[in-house]
Amino acid sequence: MRTMLEAQCDRVDAILRAHGTPGRVIGGTVGPDGVCLHFQGAPFVRLVEIAARRDDLAAGLRAPELRVTRSTVTTADIVYDTAAQREAARQLTAERR
Repeated sequence: MRTMLEAQCDRVDAILRAHGTPGRVIGGTVGPDGVCLHFQGAPFVRLVEIAARRDDLAAGLRAPELRVTRSTVTTADIVYDTAAQREAARQLTAERR
């Protein structure tokens, strides 16, 4: 699980950097219904720039839905549902039986 989350953090960093929004994921939380990644942009990056990449981030994370909210003055939360990923894991487990 940890390796998958680290890969997703790297993917978020790469997607935003490719679109001229430098910064990095500085942490996150995993809950029963989703994942919340904390993204800290460079000093000149605005929340609207991160939110504008919502579709690109959702596609990169294979998330059916994703939202971007302000966490602090310098940090944005990228929240997405892991239901699709849980379903894929269930199907893989069922195939192995």
